[in-house]
Amino acid sequence: MNARALPIKRLTRLCGMFSSDHEGERATAARMADRLLREHGLTWEDIITQPAALAAEPWREACEDILAAGCTAWERKFCRHLLDRWHGPLTEKQSTCLARIFELRAGCERRRA
Repeated sequence: MNARALPIKRLTRLCGMFSSDHEGERATAARMADRLLREHGLTWEDIITQPAALAAEPWREACEDILAAGCTAWERKFCRHLLDRWHGPLTEKQSTCLARIFELRAGCERRRA
């Protein structure tokens, strides 16, 4: 795996726990964050030197939300491909497809609520 597939939201939540008043929580969060990076073949240097590039692509968060909400096999394959292999901005066709999937999933969530 690479930095592109790293679940940024999860890493951010773990890093947020570094300021806990409880020493055990800080230590556990640090271990979990470090393990998360290693599972994705990354180091802290990789993350610290690339944050703008990772955060500059909001479509990545949309893909992660779609995968978390549940989706069809084709949608899962499409989102995984983008997260694991795509670098840079989406093409117009990819962007349109992702928007349709996202809207469909959001509509399903509203009907369930």
